[in-house]
Amino acid sequence: MELTPSHGQAPPDSPYRHGAPGERVFKHFNGAIRNAIIESFQRGAGRLFTVSTDGLYDIYLNSFNSDPIERKLHTCRCCEHFIRHYGGLVYLNESGASHTAVWNEAHLMSGLPEWYWTAIRALANEVEKRLVTSQFLWSPANWGVEQSGGFSHFFATPQPCAFEATLSPGQAMAVRREDFKHLAIVVKEWKAEHLGKAVGMLQAGGLANAPALLPMAQWLRDVQHRVHGKRGKTRDNILWHAVSHAARGWCTPRGSALGALMDDIISGRGLAATTRAHDERMHPLKYQRPQAPPSAGNVVQAEKIFEKLGLAAALRRKPMAFDEVKLFWRPRTSLPRQPNGGVFGHLKTKDGPPPATPNTVLSTGVTVMTWAKFERDVLPRALKLHLKTPPQGSYCCFTTATDPAAPPIMKWDSPEHRNPGDWFTYNPSSPPSLWGLPTLAFVEVLGLAYPPSSWTSNHESKPLRVQAILQGARIERCPSLAIFPQSVKSELHEVRATIEAASKAGRLDPEPRQHASGYLLGGKGEATDLCVTTDVGLVYYRIDRLE
Repeated sequence: MELTPSHGQAPPDSPYRHGAPGERVFKHFNGAIRNAIIESFQRGAGRLFTVSTDGLYDIYLNSFNSDPIERKLHTCRCCEHFIRHYGGLVYLNESGASHTAVWNEAHLMSGLPEWYWTAIRALANEVEKRLVTSQFLWSPANWGVEQSGGFSHFFATPQPCAFEATLSPGQAMAVRREDFKHLAIVVKEWKAEHLGKAVGMLQAGGLANAPALLPMAQWLRDVQHRVHGKRGKTRDNILWHAVSHAARGWCTPRGSALGALMDDIISGRGLAATTRAHDERMHPLKYQRPQAPPSAGNVVQAEKIFEKLGLAAALRRKPMAFDEVKLFWRPRTSLPRQPNGGVFGHLKTKDGPPPATPNTVLSTGVTVMTWAKFERDVLPRALKLHLKTPPQGSYCCFTTATDPAAPPIMKWDSPEHRNPGDWFTYNPSSPPSLWGLPTLAFVEVLGLAYPPSSWTSNHESKPLRVQAILQGARIERCPSLAIFPQSVKSELHEVRATIEAASKAGRLDPEPRQHASGYLLGGKGEATDLCVTTDVGLVYYRIDRLE
């Protein structure tokens, strides 16, 4: 510690002495604080919050008032700085309870002399009764100064904190404070019955691109339910906890497509009119797509962001090769053996399954079913699949970064779990000739895959479409980079107009291998014919919808 000069010596029985014994005691105290912060970070799921620190340093010093010399020995500018900046940190739970992140009695009392207990208890009680003022965010840096003037001081090395890379910690905290204000207004003004109706309409499947809005609507409904009947500090803490876990834009829904849907519901607009208006807003060429060229200022801002994040290489894209796809089904030569469980279950019998006759048609017509039923009942028995190419339809290409080491730009991509893939299709449809495919011909399916956005656990939990990758399908003249604002990371949304313009001006790099291109099953109003080869023959199916 940085001690002020004193005219006397510490009393003989003092736990803090001017020298090695006192230094050892204080280092133990500081080590316990570091452990308490680590545990608090874990208990708070990586989120910490601030309360006002006014007067906390005085509380710390006043705990030594019984001995003026001891108080003077603990008067330290470095420790004061630490308490003013970090002494008011707390973590929250879903029920709104607040817990000090620093003055944790369970960690600090053990092994410390009673001399410090008064300070620890007083600080913990004061911090936990104060109101949260913001979520606390920080850049990689040490908290405090470990050594100065030949003495130890309060010091910690925090774990990494996640927030928008384009913002400073102060700017990101200001965004969180605005999110808190907006969320508090929304959960108060939107009635539970109206929000429940919006969730129900989105779940029913009759609204266009409902999965884009459903998670936000469900989250808002959950937050509204959690704060119901709560008041004051507890209500605020629940809202702060929600803000810290919210995706970008969820706390400010009134300016979103969900807000427009809620406006229609609140105004009493009829179901048909509400659906038409929503479908118009969610049109693929309009939803989150800039409708005008970027301004000069937006281009300049985009340059700064891309330079700061080193994203230039991420703007080079190519068709994804078949070898790069994460498949959930691929053709096979035989079905897995299903033993009967007995000791002789592995032996062949004379009345076993008939030999494979792949050219034998086993049905008199086409069986119509949903993809969910097909996947459950038919796909496990399929050796091969062939898809009949319609004259117009949802032909699709998966794309990826040309350079696998390019930094993440997609919101489902991260340095820890790389997934730079995305996909595009022409709206409303395209002919098979654009993809090098014949028309109304059964083409071999090389594999089935969900869209890349579902390949990692941090995004779509339930895939919305299924891609049948077709033999020979490839896109040679894509008129853009196929980078879409709704796919990129949230910190890039402010420059999405520039990204859209750059995408339109660019072209995909060539990919000589088999493309991960084919046909998207499950399009609204589209039916897809499949020929399934089983171990006993051929069966024809028509997939009329996903489920």
